[in-house]
Amino acid sequence: MHPPAEKLEPSSLSTKWYRSTFYNALILGVCDLLAPGIWGAMNSLGAGGKEKPYLMNGANALTFSLMVISCFFSSVISHKIEIKWALIFRTTSFTLYAAGLYINNHYGTECFCLGGQVLGGAINLGVNAG
Repeated sequence: MHPPAEKLEPSSLSTKWYRSTFYNALILGVCDLLAPGIWGAMNSLGAGGKEKPYLMNGANALTFSLMVISCFFSSVISHKIEIKWALIFRTTSFTLYAAGLYINNHYGTECFCLGGQVLGGAINLGVNAG
């Protein structure tokens, strides 16, 4: 049985390495560093390189304009839902974008490509920048 919290000294409490502030800041920094590069690679190469120029230019314009709006609220939202859920939310936004590129490449559907890029890019890059 543990003694009450007010009787514990700070030096007697040990923190697991994966719960330390340094580790959390390191993981978040690595994700913030790599995410725009992954988004740019998917945008320019592979399925994104096979898209029509007007489609990708329009989707990029929508993504970056919505990213400006999402940057204002992302730090507040990330604080409220915790970093773990913010990273999960960002990861799922990449799948929307990749699915939109895939569906357009195979079936020629442009609306899902625009919607997937706008939602995925604005969410991910907005949360990244916030």
